[in-house]
Amino acid sequence: MAPIGETAGTDPVSPDAIGSYWLASCGDDLTPRPALTSDETVDVAILGGGFSGLWTAWFLLQAEPTLSIAIVERQFCGFGASGRNGGWCSPRFPINPAALTRRFGAETARAILFAQQAMVDEVGRICEQEGIDAHFNPVGVLTLARSAGQVPSLQQSYDAYARLGMADVCELLDAGQAHEAVHATDVHGALRLRVGGTIHPGRLVRGLARALERRGVRIY
Repeated sequence: MAPIGETAGTDPVSPDAIGSYWLASCGDDLTPRPALTSDETVDVAILGGGFSGLWTAWFLLQAEPTLSIAIVERQFCGFGASGRNGGWCSPRFPINPAALTRRFGAETARAILFAQQAMVDEVGRICEQEGIDAHFNPVGVLTLARSAGQVPSLQQSYDAYARLGMADVCELLDAGQAHEAVHATDVHGALRLRVGGTIHPGRLVRGLARALERRGVRIY
């Protein structure tokens, strides 16, 4: 492994100069970790210190705690999209459950959806276990229909969950119930998922990096 980029170093970084609310308010020292300056042999080398790289290292260690792991990040952990997202801890797949079922079949769709819902609880559990104050708030997910034309799509998603035996994880709301939930304008209905919530991604990504270092992961 060799050094990459010329921006790695130990100069302090001002959170306000990053252009991210989550990083500016994470309360952590954003000084980049020391650069990798010589060859190093590890079992697993990961490029990128965002959520993808950090969670990969975390679950590899859960499976095999003796692994030696190094992570190489060009800036600092969370600098990219992991420190600049919407702050949702959502179990939703990028396509709705009806399309997921058509594409992969009911058994696979059900397994994917249950796995993503379980991961929301796992994030909360890990935050508690590691003392990461990531403001985890498991309030669920509410998808709004802002026009009458969007209501059938919510009904389709609900029906797909029901066909998969997952009707208990969601609830259809009419216009009045949806408005009561969020007081948004022009709401025609909503689909509530009981699993999901909000999180402070800056605190999570920084806390996860430090938790990995406590387990021997080297971050450069």
